[in-house]
Amino acid sequence: MKKFIAILLLSFFLHETSNAEIKEAGKDNSLLCTIGALEAYNEGLQYLEKNPKKNVVVYLACNAPNYTWNWRKGSNLEKIHKKSFKECTKLSKKQGNGKCYLFSINEKIVWELSNDKMKNLIKINSKKLRALVNPKAKPIFSDEKMSEFEKNIIKKTDPTSFLKLEFIGRKNLKMEESDPLNLILYENVYIYKAFYKNNHEITLRLHPKFNEKKANDIAYSLSYAIGQLPYFLTKSYNKANIFKNKIYSIDDKKKKLPASAKAAPNGILIIDVTSDVSNPSKPYFQETLVHEAGHFVFRAISYSEDFKFTRNQDSKFISKYATTNIDEDLAESVVAWVGLRCKPDRIKKIYFKKVSEGIKNRLKFIDNYANDKAVDTYPMKCDY
Repeated sequence: MKKFIAILLLSFFLHETSNAEIKEAGKDNSLLCTIGALEAYNEGLQYLEKNPKKNVVVYLACNAPNYTWNWRKGSNLEKIHKKSFKECTKLSKKQGNGKCYLFSINEKIVWELSNDKMKNLIKINSKKLRALVNPKAKPIFSDEKMSEFEKNIIKKTDPTSFLKLEFIGRKNLKMEESDPLNLILYENVYIYKAFYKNNHEITLRLHPKFNEKKANDIAYSLSYAIGQLPYFLTKSYNKANIFKNKIYSIDDKKKKLPASAKAAPNGILIIDVTSDVSNPSKPYFQETLVHEAGHFVFRAISYSEDFKFTRNQDSKFISKYATTNIDEDLAESVVAWVGLRCKPDRIKKIYFKKVSEGIKNRLKFIDNYANDKAVDTYPMKCDY
């Protein structure tokens, strides 16, 4: 009996020690690791914003300047403590970052820092929070409605800065199709040169499967349409690889995703002209070109702190597709900017109001860019 009681007491003692270990707050007075945990902490805050009745915990292992973190969410606080501690410990052992300690419970950071370092941590995080997308922001338009919104912002009969098209010949050529670093050799590629105002030139390279008449027609239609964009967008194009088959984008996980058009590095447009949204005969063809030019022009600044802060201040995204990532958000916003600032008479009043209010800070961001760069919007007249 005494032996049984002793076992119970030992079991109880070990259980209490285990729980105490699990909930033990970190005491390393270092910003190097705690700054790293802010990513998990802020993800948890975004979750709580949408799920205020739930709980979130973050555990952190610190081996400055290296660290390991894990966060868990759920209704049962005890369970998520155990799960997060266990996962953090498992990962930290692999990474050699030591023991995991409790960093935060819901909104409260429990990691013990000196007063001055805690103030610095809060100050640093306030900047990070400003850059987070507004968790309550929803798209104004579905992708189908976005097509309706942008349809005929630019019409086929609108003027262009395009001057002439010159056929260069047919050559065996390596062309970017999916991955710009993985070029594919094609035989007898059609080569054209398109000329625009201010001596701007674009090289067009068409897949050899086109017949000669079709190649000429597509080269001319695309060249003319690119010239219909505000000139600061037109001149962002340097080359166009034109296909009549499916093309693909490569996502962050190296996965191939179907695409109709995409903006490759160095101003190279890769486009499938048989796709619905990138077919020159469709009423939103030019708007697809505006979107891709938006990538070219703003790619270098889409991840800037200014734009991150800007999008966080808006109550909406322009479209469902804009919620994909920050690059697509800005490119879709450029399409909206061209519509509202350059062709407002072609936007339905109800749409104009929704977009003006929903993404007003994004529009202002592009206004400021246009003013700072004194951009040329010919052949359009844009009021910003």
